[in-house]
Amino acid sequence: MHVYLVPHQDDEVLSMAPAIRRSIFEVGAANVHLVLMSTGEGSGARAAWALGIRPVGAPAFITHTLSLAQFSQARDREFRASAAALNVPARNVHLSLPSWRRVRESYSDEQASTFINAAIDRFGVQAAYWTMSDVDPSVDHSRLGAALRREGTRRGVARMTFCYPPYQLPAKIRLTRLPARTLADRRQIRAAASEYGVVNPAAGRFAVGWVSVPSAFGGKALEFTRAGRSGARKGRKVSPPKTALFDSQVAYIHR
Repeated sequence: MHVYLVPHQDDEVLSMAPAIRRSIFEVGAANVHLVLMSTGEGSGARAAWALGIRPVGAPAFITHTLSLAQFSQARDREFRASAAALNVPARNVHLSLPSWRRVRESYSDEQASTFINAAIDRFGVQAAYWTMSDVDPSVDHSRLGAALRREGTRRGVARMTFCYPPYQLPAKIRLTRLPARTLADRRQIRAAASEYGVVNPAAGRFAVGWVSVPSAFGGKALEFTRAGRSGARKGRKVSPPKTALFDSQVAYIHR
């Protein structure tokens, strides 16, 4: 069994997707699980939508004021859709555990350890666990990685692997490249990433991933204009890199 411990909605596709697809090939989709640690409420996309966003091709700015609960639900829809595109069964996508309820965007060392132990209680020490690197520049990511290394070692977890985000390269440690195996895998990873760019307010979809971290997703299709605080007429065009990072189809891992 392979268990991916995901700090925020979108980390599974930005940093883990090629590994997830390989896990499905190695142990079967029924034995691959994604567990989300946080609600993702701290993303700046909520404030951006309140001011106004004009996606590519849209004739005017769109504004939406979302409650924290509505915003978290929108992020969860993206996460579930991304997991489905990667072929992770819906029943294996966990937004909570028997002894764990999600925290907000940021969390303490103690909360990270509690989450890790809740996952080990649920899936056992023989499962292979994957999470973000304990040397990731993002504190939330590195905190979760450090908790897995600490608690996993203490409890005798059989296998632990750490994913370093490609948008933070170069790294200060040696990493192993884990490319997508096949053309089908690459297509599914692109499809999963695209779920974070869906704008469909009627369906509760607000492209939170792309609006939050356009430089991490990249690609011309992500271009949008973000309204300034003085209104849409003084908007700022956000133009991410010409080549989307998820098109590289490589996970960077270490142990």
